[in-house]
Amino acid sequence: MDGYGTHRGGRGQSRHTGRTGPLGFRDLDSLFLLAENQIALLRRCQPTNAGEQYSLFARAFLRGENADFTWRYAPAPDLARLRNALERVHSSLDSGAALAGLYGERAGELQLEAELAECVGTPAFSALARRRHSPGRAPEWAEARDLAVGWARAPREHDAAPIHVSDDRSSADSLVSLLAGQVGRLRLPIRVVVTSSLGSRAASGDGVIFVQAAVPLRRADAWRITQHEIFGHALPRVHARAQAHGLFRVGSARASDDEEGRALAIEERQELLDAERRRELGLRHLAALAIAEGADATECVRLLLGFGCSLRGAAAFYARGARGGGLCRELAYLPAWLRLKALLAVDPGLERWLEHGRLSLDAARTLRDEGIAPVGDANGALSTCN
Repeated sequence: MDGYGTHRGGRGQSRHTGRTGPLGFRDLDSLFLLAENQIALLRRCQPTNAGEQYSLFARAFLRGENADFTWRYAPAPDLARLRNALERVHSSLDSGAALAGLYGERAGELQLEAELAECVGTPAFSALARRRHSPGRAPEWAEARDLAVGWARAPREHDAAPIHVSDDRSSADSLVSLLAGQVGRLRLPIRVVVTSSLGSRAASGDGVIFVQAAVPLRRADAWRITQHEIFGHALPRVHARAQAHGLFRVGSARASDDEEGRALAIEERQELLDAERRRELGLRHLAALAIAEGADATECVRLLLGFGCSLRGAAAFYARGARGGGLCRELAYLPAWLRLKALLAVDPGLERWLEHGRLSLDAARTLRDEGIAPVGDANGALSTCN
């Protein structure tokens, strides 16, 4: 999944009135929603010529050349005023006050993402991206690397399951049909929209799930993506609209990372982390590690080919990690999953906060410590995940 910022005002806006620094929390909620919409980092990191570049890269690679991708991107935005506003918030909030600290951290994260959005496709992007996504030193990072290697090395299993095109509405087993069915069954205020400009097979925003057109998928893969998007990403956004505290909706710093970890945990609970999915996750993690450590396209693809990956698959994994100039967002998935599982094993009640909004593990604990509990019950909708 890739989160696409598509927030709307009106119903569901923050109703709290606490104030901190020069702006109240409600004002900051509005600023953060506006910022995320204007930044739209993942959308800006999607090349406008991605399709043609795969063929050009493959031909050059097979000729033995040091092949690379020559991507084009939409014109960069001018976000100077927004960055300045976020910088003022980030520098003015007292990190010693719990809630103010959460807002300050989120302002800093959005400020960095605004800088990245302005630098997409430029030499400056990679260094900035390492401030947002980089290999860590905590124990889960070493464990994630070991898992990735083991999963990538596992022999592929032959699967003769029929293939369904992602946007085939005439097939009950296509991704778009399975998503629409779940949305209808749960009566969610969400649109399912087909697009040809995603960097992933599906992506969730506020009130919408995007589906990449013309992707061949097994039904098992389409069902896993459906559960990942609905329960891992869409439902927390829906539940966030009912919360009094706006942070549930606007998101905390590192919430998108921990949200991906929880989405993988949901896949695991539903026994959807099959060998092919684990292999994919392992290859994506190894590709992102290589890119973050300076590997170019040819070096990364050769690394993945060594694990038995196809040339087309290796090129796609490289392109996903290197989008924008080396965002490497895929680094977050496995460490976040391991971190979340370890914490929920000793503190399972914390998941209630994650079910109801876009919160990191740290932010969820802070809100709980501050006595800010989510309202409503997500358990009915989430029962299929247990």
